[in-house]
Amino acid sequence: MTFETKRLILRPWEESDAEECYRYARDPRVGPMCGWPPHTGADQTRQVIRDILAVPETYAIVWKETGLPIGSISLHFHSDLAEKDDEAELGYWLGVPWWGRGIVPEAAREVLRHAFADLKLERVWCGYFDGNEKSKRVQEKLGFRHQWVTDNVPVPQMGQTRKGHANLLTRAQWRETVTSYRRIMPEEIDPLWELQKAYKAEIGEDEPGGQERERLTRAIEAGQIRFYGAWDGGQLVGCCSVTVGFSTFDYAPGGVFEDFYIRPEYRHQGVARSLVRFAYRESGVSSLTVGCADCDMEMYRSLGFSIPLGNLLAFE
Repeated sequence: MTFETKRLILRPWEESDAEECYRYARDPRVGPMCGWPPHTGADQTRQVIRDILAVPETYAIVWKETGLPIGSISLHFHSDLAEKDDEAELGYWLGVPWWGRGIVPEAAREVLRHAFADLKLERVWCGYFDGNEKSKRVQEKLGFRHQWVTDNVPVPQMGQTRKGHANLLTRAQWRETVTSYRRIMPEEIDPLWELQKAYKAEIGEDEPGGQERERLTRAIEAGQIRFYGAWDGGQLVGCCSVTVGFSTFDYAPGGVFEDFYIRPEYRHQGVARSLVRFAYRESGVSSLTVGCADCDMEMYRSLGFSIPLGNLLAFE
């Protein structure tokens, strides 16, 4: 399995990486901070790749421009911190010449996305030894929250005991750090249209065509309908619309809630509820009304819709 970010490729380690890996692993500023001694030769590094690095969920951090590895990042299961089946421990190291460029956070964000979105983990742990301020700052940037400090943690490869810090990131906390919510503007019709087509396909309706897209674009430009989106980086992963009018339900501006869709891989992670709350707040209405089938009632109740208004009918 291989992943790609703006500047990096994350791929499995290969024995042919030994020379380049040794170039960084021999530096005494790298391994000892992580709990292992500097490598003494490329043959040792090659053996480490065979025995330790060439395993599932361990990736070489490769700089795109050169195609060469500059560090390592991994998810460890059933470790000292990650004891349960639905959690893992994040580990990483980076060659000294590449420090200070935001590389580990960039790689880690993709691995965390993989952990929570693909592997469906509930928790990811990460730790550092006392004095490793660089690793501490990385984990803070990623949203990890400090849990405890343990004295006299054995470090067998170094023949020492150290003070260890344990940090945790839950699925819900991760989602808060990567998902942003904002109104979808007319110039963003392309990603919105892709979601519209995905929604129609999922419910078994025909794919809307060019005329429907033009009418929707004009309605957004005229302010007749407001779309709100959940974004994961630059990707639109969820949307909903609010059409604002005056409601005699409470004699104040009210909104009709429609076009609600979350990409399957982002469901059951708090995105839907957060998007509904954001749309309600940003639209400025005092109430939101949604018409739904009986089979969807429980879903909408779980999102905060709780006041029944009888039967809603549509006239065409």
